[in-house]
Amino acid sequence: MLHRIDRYFRTHEVDGVVVDARVVLNETEAIRLSVVSQLLGYEELYRVVPKRRFRRDIQDRADYLIDRLEMVRSRRVFDGMLGYALLEAYGATGDPRHLAAGKSIVDELKAISHYQYVLNGGLMAAMAFAKYYQLTGDVESGNNAHEVLAGLPRTSTTTAASRTGACARPTSTTRTGWPPS
Repeated sequence: MLHRIDRYFRTHEVDGVVVDARVVLNETEAIRLSVVSQLLGYEELYRVVPKRRFRRDIQDRADYLIDRLEMVRSRRVFDGMLGYALLEAYGATGDPRHLAAGKSIVDELKAISHYQYVLNGGLMAAMAFAKYYQLTGDVESGNNAHEVLAGLPRTSTTTAASRTGACARPTSTTRTGWPPS
């Protein structure tokens, strides 16, 4: 299945990306939903199969986002996913532009009032903070990731799991290196 998806992307790329043509009403959202997802997908693929072509796909998508960064940003906590994707791109490519773009988003996230770090947006911000901490050792980002995660409301997952006899699976920390050991 991955090969079919990759072949589709290679066949339909324009400027190094495939933007979902079905979402024409809001170009910014179409780019965020399609290109950021493609970037993260190729980063995962490159981690497992470190081919030069997959690295190039990461480079193309990250560069596409950087070229349109002002248009693509929302300047809200949801930009955490964009920042995280660009920081992951830096990890794969070593391109300092990817780090600089990711840092600019992390800096914006730091300026957002912490009461906005809830649910999905909060998790997206925490991913960017944790990845930036992993790459740079920036203590403020590490602390912010911890604060965001500590401030998320407890869900009834544990209660529901205990009632059904299921147990919650621990999540992997390898993607962001969080929490630090």
